[in-house]
Amino acid sequence: MQTLAVEYYCLIVLLSMSTIQIAASYSGLHGITLFQKRLFNYFFSCVIAVPCLAILLTWNWHKPTGVIEGAEQFYLFMAGIVSAIGLTMVISSLINHKRFKNNQEELVSGFEALRTRTFFQALNGRLRSLKWRG
Repeated sequence: MQTLAVEYYCLIVLLSMSTIQIAASYSGLHGITLFQKRLFNYFFSCVIAVPCLAILLTWNWHKPTGVIEGAEQFYLFMAGIVSAIGLTMVISSLINHKRFKNNQEELVSGFEALRTRTFFQALNGRLRSLKWRG
């Protein structure tokens, strides 16, 4: 049963990461994309998403005796999505750090900041701009 749960979790993480990449490429959030070229990012995301979807949609055909209970499936799904968001932030910040290193543009708020900065660069800029009161 544990191997089914791990397999399901990994599929959800991969599928969520590919969905985030497609959405980031479409909206122009270059700070969280894994590849600079939009078309290559779409291709990479589809190469990951299609097999994951195929496995998830045919889960009961391949694993007739393996059933993940509803509550466990919900927790694995939520953990997979949160993990995918965290992995996307970390990996894209490591990959794109040099690309946006000398960015002198004004820091905008919200998701718009991810157009010209990585997540951790935007977070660092936002925390530095706060006025701490003592």
